[in-house]
Amino acid sequence: MMFQDHPLNNILEWNGKYLGEFDEKSVVHEWVYNADVYHLLKLWNKPLYCQMRNAGDKYPIIADRIKGEVFDLYQRGTHTITIGDSLYILFYVPIDDNWTLMRETRLNEIPPLSPLRYDNNFRKQVQEVLIYREIMGISSTCESSIGVRLGNDKHYFPLSMHEISTTICNRTSAKKGFDYGVLRMSIFRKWFSSSDEITDALKKLLGCPIDDIEGIFKVKNKIDQIINEVNPRFSWYASKIELRILNISSFSSEYGTK
Repeated sequence: MMFQDHPLNNILEWNGKYLGEFDEKSVVHEWVYNADVYHLLKLWNKPLYCQMRNAGDKYPIIADRIKGEVFDLYQRGTHTITIGDSLYILFYVPIDDNWTLMRETRLNEIPPLSPLRYDNNFRKQVQEVLIYREIMGISSTCESSIGVRLGNDKHYFPLSMHEISTTICNRTSAKKGFDYGVLRMSIFRKWFSSSDEITDALKKLLGCPIDDIEGIFKVKNKIDQIINEVNPRFSWYASKIELRILNISSFSSEYGTK
């Protein structure tokens, strides 16, 4: 199907908000590219290229909003939408000037000798993404869960993706409690040369010194607000994140050896 109107990809706000109800005919096409599933939707008679999944508990929206609104990291971009009788989460995908979808390379797909791996600014951004995923306890934290997106300034930046669930549990008797590490030793050794780099990344995310209890409490309150707006069933989550932030200041070479 050919569309005359410019795709909605760079028109929508991608802030997690609900787009409304649409019938199943809104899904025009679905295809797989490099193991990633993409969709072409027709909304308000305009095309939209995206990835989508069942909304479930809306955790991906919680994570994406916290990532951008609290920790000032690049967001993947999300919306919710009802198609037929089901609620879905839509994920932003970039397109070029010719309206061609641009797949986001994964960090593990970047060649070992690529200059990007040795770019100091890019390296620091990767460190921040990894520490963000650690304090959030996001499942499946590895290089393949981090995408690389081309920014408007024509520079590449790392982007946390695959934020489907958290290992953190609200049950104190669970095997994996709030302090379960998701950052493996192999990742730690590849991207961090010292514990000081962990401290620097955490400080950048918090926007305050890591021993600033009042500052950390403000971060916790911002997280609480987002959770209450998206899914109050995660009301316990902000306190667990706060504890992980406080604990990570003592992160050492033996932390995260799971």
